[in-house]
Amino acid sequence: MDDRIPFWIIRKDSNRYRSFGYCSSDWMNYSDIMNDNRLIGNEWNPPKLSLFTDIEHVGREEKLPIADFMNGLVILSISEKAELILHSLLEDQVELLQLETEIGKYYELNIRRISCLDEEKCVLRRPSSGKGILYVERYAFNMDNILGRNIFLSTELGFTVCFVSDTLKIIVEKNSLSGLIFSTIPLSV
Repeated sequence: MDDRIPFWIIRKDSNRYRSFGYCSSDWMNYSDIMNDNRLIGNEWNPPKLSLFTDIEHVGREEKLPIADFMNGLVILSISEKAELILHSLLEDQVELLQLETEIGKYYELNIRRISCLDEEKCVLRRPSSGKGILYVERYAFNMDNILGRNIFLSTELGFTVCFVSDTLKIIVEKNSLSGLIFSTIPLSV
């Protein structure tokens, strides 16, 4: 068995790049709507996101560069430059929702969720109630559900883990798009 699949877990690199700060309670409303896994463009009112400033470390944040991928209102935002480069990979797998920012065009990614975990083969940690998943120690996937995908969230895990394909990773790296950290997926054997 191959010890790796052609997918990666991504997270934002908020230690080396600037971040957006959260605005009001809009994120809570949109988080609930996005969690329903539906398109929301018709009800989207572009929120204004400002760059985060840590008042305890004034000056530190301002010295960090701006990334192409940053925290969004709910999950992940992408710069206009990155969207143009990745458009063909993302177009049917995310909904682009424009954000108002002080640094140019960014889009919130409303990433499609799919049922993809083979929970019987995964090594899972569940809460004491037994309902839901706290975290996954080792993953096992229903490969038919993820082949052909370039970015997705798992319906079983909600917003906690975002997966991307090798293809997307290669294009991000080839074009020096910044702000993401790619981690290998620990697999069940």
